Amino acid sequence: MILSLGSLNIDHVYRVKDISLPGETIAAIDYRVFSGGKGLNQALAAARAGAKVRHIGCIGPEGQWLKDLMADEMIEVSLLEVKDIATGHAIIQVSETGENSIIIFGGANRALETEKLEQGFASKTRPSFLLLQNETNLVPNAIELAVSHDIPVAFNPVPMDARVIKEYPLQDVSLLFVNEIEGALLADEEQPDEIVESILGRFPRLGLVLTLGSQGAIFARDRMRLKLPGNTVEVVDTTAAGDTFVGYFLAWLDQGHSPEEALATANRAAAFCVTQPGASPSIPRLADL
Repeated sequence: MILSLGSLNIDHVYRVKDISLPGETIAAIDYRVFSGGKGLNQALAAARAGAKVRHIGCIGPEGQWLKDLMADEMIEVSLLEVKDIATGHAIIQVSETGENSIIIFGGANRALETEKLEQGFASKTRPSFLLLQNETNLVPNAIELAVSHDIPVAFNPVPMDARVIKEYPLQDVSLLFVNEIEGALLADEEQPDEIVESILGRFPRLGLVLTLGSQGAIFARDRMRLKLPGNTVEVVDTTAAGDTFVGYFLAWLDQGHSPEEALATANRAAAFCVTQPGASPSIPRLADL
């Protein structure tokens, strides 16, 4: 079972010809509302990949449908709290080439309380992983609690900021997911192989997953180095592709598969995701693969 702590957002998605530049006003081609948030997306991907998932998070009153959606996907939501605060939301531009630009408002995602977090570790069912991102409060507290309960931490530190590098206890993380840009910020290197060696040099107990978009992904731990190429598909929308990868990879490990099998399946799932519009609606089920 995966214990997921993360954000739930209402995504406002605007399809545009090209993503707007500073000072530029553009007309949208289309507008839709989707469920999203890295916490919801990754939990949903893990559940659709076959894992049992319990989610901790907060929404506002207008976000009740997000909780219902997760429950319908067999995600345990007893620790998902409704606050008198606006639900987190995102403003997303998606260009004709499938690239995106995203603004996030944290809202209720930043209102998590320590008591609710501690309840997540009080269950009789011991989680195999704690899955975290960087869109909620209490991330360092969650890592500390997981370590005290001897539960491995899987961390996708997005959005990346100085706190991740300077304040977060990455030495206590078991599995770190970063893309090439985020990896370069952590490693102060630009080439994928150099990013891997730099990060593992600083945090030798990590398992590192470096995603490279259309170029595939790398898994590195100790002396193991696995690299798989990407899958060639027609890109419609890249939103949630990274979240799909994380959820599928972790679910595959949770179910006893090898890192190589997890990498291959997560690659395929992310490739399917970018062929579909929206965030969570684009996350595949096993049958889609």
